[in-house]
Amino acid sequence: MSVADRIVRRWLARTPSPYLGELDAIAARTRISGVYAINLSYEYSCTTLARADGPGLAPTLRRTLDWPFLGLGRAAIVAHRAGPAGPFFDVTWPGAVGTLTAIAPGRFAAAINQPQLALRFQQVRDNFPTPEDINDDSLTAPSKRIRAAFPQYSKVLHGTVAAQAIGVATMRQECPHFREWLDHLAALQPL
Repeated sequence: MSVADRIVRRWLARTPSPYLGELDAIAARTRISGVYAINLSYEYSCTTLARADGPGLAPTLRRTLDWPFLGLGRAAIVAHRAGPAGPFFDVTWPGAVGTLTAIAPGRFAAAINQPQLALRFQQVRDNFPTPEDINDDSLTAPSKRIRAAFPQYSKVLHGTVAAQAIGVATMRQECPHFREWLDHLAALQPL
């Protein structure tokens, strides 16, 4: 087992991952290096963005397979699969578990198979007038709430990706204190 596989497998064993048993079986059956590392590479080297290109336009899912693994692109396949939402295409690799990128033209596009997190985060958001109001206590600060649902959360990594995906325009609209701060900065006179 490669060093990367050993590190990733130990990390997976400490999390509530539903995929560890399946990955163990794939690694045992194939006896190839990289089974664990490739399956978790999206945690530390993937870029995804969903954004509308203009007012009234449907969002477009953009996905960059920018992983620094020599030859990874040569093994990528597009699998035709089906699930509760119907048939879809999955950009994946032989031996990969779960769905990282799914596309159903005209119906949906999704990246990273973490729908339960999105639902949990939306439920928290729905209980507050603005996202800023979620930050109401040091014990229940947004990062603490996120880490409770997603133990591998990194504020620097995931927070930056989330801020880029949300965009400044949405943050200005949803967060009055942030909007006031930006307006104050814009009104400052140069020295």
